[in-house]
Amino acid sequence: MPKIYLYRAPVDFKKQANGLALLVEQELDHDTFSGALYALTNRQRNKIKCVIWEDNSFVMYYWSGPTKVDTYLSSIKLLRIWVGG
Repeated sequence: MPKIYLYRAPVDFKKQANGLALLVEQELDHDTFSGALYALTNRQRNKIKCVIWEDNSFVMYYWSGPTKVDTYLSSIKLLRIWVGG
């Protein structure tokens, strides 16, 4: 089970996995190649993107729902999007 970190500030969701990983490196001073999972939300808090390093590329999980993430966590469905590799 990887360590899980929540980036609490709203993030521009036009960024893809590499851009989000760079943001985590710069803002949190974390090594994004460590295998930890980083969860980020948009300003409205109705979307989640998670980024994790697996094998030789970043993997991004994305969830979007009609209500705020805080009230909808029980039915999260993540879509696995392979990036790179």
